[in-house]
Amino acid sequence: MHSLGWSLFIYNNFEQRGLIIRVWIKTKPLKQWLVSREFRRRLKMEFDKQGLPLPVPQQKIWFTNGNMKNNDPSDHLVV
Repeated sequence: MHSLGWSLFIYNNFEQRGLIIRVWIKTKPLKQWLVSREFRRRLKMEFDKQGLPLPVPQQKIWFTNGNMKNNDPSDHLVV
């Protein structure tokens, strides 16, 4: 990436939510948005090439019918 005139530093960490990648890229003035889009595009292309899927956040939502006297599982709806 140095051939593109970028100065790059990457820090990563494994956390509960997944892999955290922090990237500092030094760019010319007012070019940071173009460079950041291009970096994300190339990163996504490389992930696809390596067969690494990007995780999609998921969350379960529980609904009840309001009549939970017997704690019957049929009274729950999980979406």
